[in-house]
Amino acid sequence: MQRREAALTMPAWEGEPRVNAHIVDLYTYLSPRAEGTQGPGRPAGFAINLGAVHATLQVHGEEHLSVYRAKLVDGRESTGRRHFCRHCGTALWLWDPTWPELVHPHAGAVDTALPQAPNVTHMMLGSKPDWVEAHVRPADAAFDAYPDESLAAWHRRNDQSF
Repeated sequence: MQRREAALTMPAWEGEPRVNAHIVDLYTYLSPRAEGTQGPGRPAGFAINLGAVHATLQVHGEEHLSVYRAKLVDGRESTGRRHFCRHCGTALWLWDPTWPELVHPHAGAVDTALPQAPNVTHMMLGSKPDWVEAHVRPADAAFDAYPDESLAAWHRRNDQSF
């Protein structure tokens, strides 16, 4: 991969020497996944977070997990707990005690067959990197920030169990 114009940056990791030293490798890895040219496997350069009932989550190998809590703009720590593989960094799921009955698995980490969604809600498109192309189908909804519809309302409207 060659730099075309400006230097490559990852603002969320600005100043992190381990990221900056390998930024071309990271872009080389993430770009084809985000463009859909990299086949199935670990999650792509975007996130598809599912909604599920927390009580149904089954985890094997908890000793391989690590939890990250984001630091908010105001300096507080997020209540959300992002679970990752401590060895490879693969995003697995988010759980937040604010909504203890829910869990949000990262779709790329689910190893159970899931039904195809009749439509998709694309959110936070206003903050996606320029190198990520949004594949919004005619039946899909797209939002620069958060959608007008809750996850539960989407499931009711599409006659999907939740």
